[in-house]
Amino acid sequence: MLGDEVFELLGRAIRDGRLDPGQPLRDVDLAARFGISRTPVREALQRLERIGLVEISANRFTRVTVRTERIIADTRDFIVGFTVEALRLALPSCSDQQLADLVEAFDRMNAVSLQTDRAAHTEASSAFFRTLSIATGNVVLGRFIREAALTLERNLQDGEFIDSSERGLAARRQLRDAMLARNAARADAVLRAYHRQD
Repeated sequence: MLGDEVFELLGRAIRDGRLDPGQPLRDVDLAARFGISRTPVREALQRLERIGLVEISANRFTRVTVRTERIIADTRDFIVGFTVEALRLALPSCSDQQLADLVEAFDRMNAVSLQTDRAAHTEASSAFFRTLSIATGNVVLGRFIREAALTLERNLQDGEFIDSSERGLAARRQLRDAMLARNAARADAVLRAYHRQD
């Protein structure tokens, strides 16, 4: 088992709540659990620290971070900004098939948002953002989103973006229309107005 695998296993356990906020993480215990040396475990923990899932204080502790209202709000702001920028890159130049995939992923996310299954909404939202990052054609952005996905999913896992109000439904219809029209400026305006960032 390599560092990448440990990173994914630990990251998913943190995201899913199988490792509690504030829970200590000892590299020697994790290495024994996975039957590997401490080196890949340390590498995984350092990566998890960089994306905000683990907190490390040298010679003192390594533990799972705690979600705070500030972290949730900052993550929400990041997602809005990412979506605006990614749509600006994707809509003018993505292929017709990529646009169709993007709208399909958006529709799936919207359908799930009308239900109460928050885990399903998180999964559908992640699929939309992955599809959007691919549609941009920007390799750096795609790699960044892949690396940060676990953090974004964990921080917004309680359905902070679920909104079945008439205002929310209207905004999603307008955003869908803007995507179909490849109108990045309109998509930007809809998102910022809805999230009151205009």
